[in-house]
Amino acid sequence: MKRWKKIVLIVGLSIIALAVAISLIALLILPKDFMASMFLSQSDPRDHLEKIAWDHDLKPLQKDFGHAIKGMKKCYWKGGLIGGRTYYYAGFIVLDPVEFENLTSEYTWMKADPDFKTGLEPEITGYHDFEWAFNQDFSDKVLQNDFYGAVDLDLKNGVIFLYVEVQ
Repeated sequence: MKRWKKIVLIVGLSIIALAVAISLIALLILPKDFMASMFLSQSDPRDHLEKIAWDHDLKPLQKDFGHAIKGMKKCYWKGGLIGGRTYYYAGFIVLDPVEFENLTSEYTWMKADPDFKTGLEPEITGYHDFEWAFNQDFSDKVLQNDFYGAVDLDLKNGVIFLYVEVQ
């Protein structure tokens, strides 16, 4: 019986040594970008927004938020899955001037100070001076159907900032 224990121990240690050797070789041979993408795929994508390309397709935003946000002219957004169940949108919607005027007159806005994570700079819209504001009624209207997060409006340029999730 002792002989079998030694064989099992030797085989087990050999497998561990082989796994460590393969990992070390992979670290030396594989490109750093590949290794970084392996790391990023295991983490929350919202922590690495600067590595995600901007999307300019209005259709997903119109589908999910068109009931509340009319007059979408342009958009700059990023999105993806978190943990396989939760989808997020993060970005900016530039409004048509008429719809922007409607929003500013329909709601009373309070000063806001959005938390722009790295990779979510509002200057992507082409504007450089902003006056961010918030209205709870408008936010509630946008965040229907299991959405939650932040919705702010730039009162100078007619840009909406979205940072929302849905399960």
